[in-house]
Amino acid sequence: MQISARNQIQCNIEHIEKGKMNSSISISLKSGYQIVSNITSSSLHSLKLQKNDIIMILFKSSSVVLSKENSFNISIKNKLQGKITKIITDETDSEIILDLGEDILISTISTKEVKSMSLEVGDTLNAFIKPSDIMIGK
Repeated sequence: MQISARNQIQCNIEHIEKGKMNSSISISLKSGYQIVSNITSSSLHSLKLQKNDIIMILFKSSSVVLSKENSFNISIKNKLQGKITKIITDETDSEIILDLGEDILISTISTKEVKSMSLEVGDTLNAFIKPSDIMIGK
């Protein structure tokens, strides 16, 4: 099956915190980053997820919020940092490709924001992804 989510990253389950309605899955990326995905407990059960399982995490490029600043507080739990390796722009939208080390992250933002942030290849950016935006596949 092919899907439209630009971010499809293979990783490992480190910890599962099961709740009645929702569960929090702690995930380790190849690049060493730890992130969290919140899924329904029924999804946890139907996927038969367990600690140390190898999974795919999936999220849309528009779900990745970018910032040059790293010293401010934000309520988004997943915070990653990478270098811009490529910027693809058209009149309205731009795709920013970040190298996290052993993982690649793709964000889509407006071309106007690319210009206002003065983004260039080689810049270091912080990327934020809400746990509820991260889907899990097995």
